[in-house]
Amino acid sequence: MFAPRGWLSRSLAREMYRMFQESEYFDKAWYRTQHLSFARKRHDAIWHFILHGGLKGLSPSRRFDSAYYLEKNDDVRVAKLNPLYHFLAYGHAERRLPLRSANEMVDSLLPEAAHMRAFVTPALTHRRVSVLFDSSTPEARYEDFLAIAATISLSKGSDLRILHRNVTPPLEEIHRALDGMTSEWLARLEITPVPTTATYSDIPFYADEITVATSWSSARALTFTAQAELSWILRVCSSDAEADDKVISPDSSLALPQGVALEFNTDSSREQGTFDALAWSSRVPPKVLFAPVDASSTREPWKLGVVAEPHSSPLSFSRGIEALSMWLSRFQGGSDAVELCLVGEATTPFSFLEEFQPRAAEKGDAVHCLLVLSSGDPSDFQDSSASGIRIVHVSPALSQDARSGQLGEGRVLNCPAGIESIVSALDEAHASFLARGQQQ
Repeated sequence: MFAPRGWLSRSLAREMYRMFQESEYFDKAWYRTQHLSFARKRHDAIWHFILHGGLKGLSPSRRFDSAYYLEKNDDVRVAKLNPLYHFLAYGHAERRLPLRSANEMVDSLLPEAAHMRAFVTPALTHRRVSVLFDSSTPEARYEDFLAIAATISLSKGSDLRILHRNVTPPLEEIHRALDGMTSEWLARLEITPVPTTATYSDIPFYADEITVATSWSSARALTFTAQAELSWILRVCSSDAEADDKVISPDSSLALPQGVALEFNTDSSREQGTFDALAWSSRVPPKVLFAPVDASSTREPWKLGVVAEPHSSPLSFSRGIEALSMWLSRFQGGSDAVELCLVGEATTPFSFLEEFQPRAAEKGDAVHCLLVLSSGDPSDFQDSSASGIRIVHVSPALSQDARSGQLGEGRVLNCPAGIESIVSALDEAHASFLARGQQQ
């Protein structure tokens, strides 16, 4: 191992070297394996991270994500500071996160659906209607949706703001849809981008602002920007009958084009739109991966494996992460009482509640329970179940009030894809683990 002594004679470099050497956030063996080529294996890992790795976003261990820290903290990135040094010297005390939170992990997989950063500001002279377009908005309906938003704006005596996220503003459609509007009204028209990055300036909304979503993702993004009765979704329907069932009329002058529905942006409408738009995973767990555990002992952590495909099927992974976040927020024990591992595609590191950090599952791991976020047949999981591993099988094919199976020996619990249903199933699985230990 070697490092340039002259370079390390600098006071800041010496301070960083000592700090990293003593820190649990730097794992020299892990850093060498992950980031150093064979020819550089003999280099000092800490020195390499100080000189090269930090500013390139290379992580010093599984416990710290340099790329995320630089993305999240503009001041650190602009000043070109070593991210781990800033975190240890200042960021930890300032409550900056070393890893993505579970919610930020979901946002990174579904960036257009991430909740908009917004703040409420007093209206000046006019009310406003904001309509949000993104890459999931049906292109064939741009002009129709713009015309509907403009009609709502006129009927309410409001201005119109066109928000666009991850798409170029549809200028031709805007011109055609708004042709004939008065010059005074057009002068107050706003066209505003909404970034998908981790940080950006909050976007102002009036307290009485009407928001109109044009896709499942824009509906999720606008969840907290308006009062429930002022937040609407435009949706393309498969039939006129379906559109008639969902239409709401702000006034009698609003005539919707054929096959378009206008409905309130509620939890149920967002849920339906999301499941209509995104595919649920069909993956089954690798049966060879897991080893049986001693289910009679509760002195060790409850080991939960999560089977999901974050990149191929972000919906199923995100739904599992959201449910686990809720379950862990209600959990009475600490991080020493639950151990989480991820089965499937690799992800960047993240944590729940800054305390629970899932790791990638390895061959021969022992787990008490598998949370399987898949539409596969539960019979595909019987080999794992027979070895004493409980299965909580989550699929949107089940209605929200349907539950089947039980978590007895060699049993699978089939669970609908609602967050509360998954939380309830996790409660049942953990209670079964505790009960078996108490019976021994």
